[in-house]
Amino acid sequence: MRLLVTGGGGFVGSNFVRFVLEHYQPEFVTTVDVTAPGGNLENLRDLPHRSAERHEVFAADITDRDALRAIFRRHRYFAVLNFAAGAGITTLLETARETNVKRFVQPLAVDEAGLPPAAGGADLAGRLEAAHAEFGQETLILRSPSNYGPYQPPAQPVPRLILNALRRTTPPPPANGPAREWIHVDDHCRALIAAMLEGRPGATYVADGGFALTDADIAAIVRPALSGQPAPALSFQPSRLASNNPLRESLGWKPIHDPASGLVETALWYRDHAAWWTPQLPTP
Repeated sequence: MRLLVTGGGGFVGSNFVRFVLEHYQPEFVTTVDVTAPGGNLENLRDLPHRSAERHEVFAADITDRDALRAIFRRHRYFAVLNFAAGAGITTLLETARETNVKRFVQPLAVDEAGLPPAAGGADLAGRLEAAHAEFGQETLILRSPSNYGPYQPPAQPVPRLILNALRRTTPPPPANGPAREWIHVDDHCRALIAAMLEGRPGATYVADGGFALTDADIAAIVRPALSGQPAPALSFQPSRLASNNPLRESLGWKPIHDPASGLVETALWYRDHAAWWTPQLPTP
């Protein structure tokens, strides 16, 4: 089975490529990314050598119809997973139909109330739903809350809190901040694979991380971990997205990262990969 991953140089896209190559063999992956904005093909430079023969990369813009067709015609793809911005969605859907790609999976966000955002995400969802209704295309949408994990740009909330703790540049955040729902990026990747392989064409699923955290909660977990101390016992708000969730109930998916283990693992990754994030910090 071969997958085409567009936007594969970004945070979630590059983690998905890594996850597939590590856990699903002998699957093959073709990654396409224009590298800006948000894309960083350096995220894929250190793939294990054993994965090299199962992975290829093309720096291309998904709005370039000719370039996209040439890539689609190189192989027979089972599915497209589109992590890129929405500008080229029509071209992607059309090219996938022309080349008989079986499935098209689109990750989208949910807002802090657990609802789809009103702007670009709704437009993307509408185009996928129309492709399924008009052409019978096997489109699927997977919504998720905020992701965290390795290879996330340092300006994002979780890496920022981790780097602040590493460098002791700011005091911990106040305890009365709002809670946000989170999912570890590997759990998101597992959900995408479950939807791709077992999901109902035309359906929309939601992957929840099982919990909501304030910035103070995150800091309370990562700061002791980076100092070699155990995390304090904390109570977390449960996810509002977990109840009556078809992804859990119909497809048998559930997150495996709890807040403590997932955030500690992520904090230690940033501690050990300063060479990756240091060049991305703003110049003083």
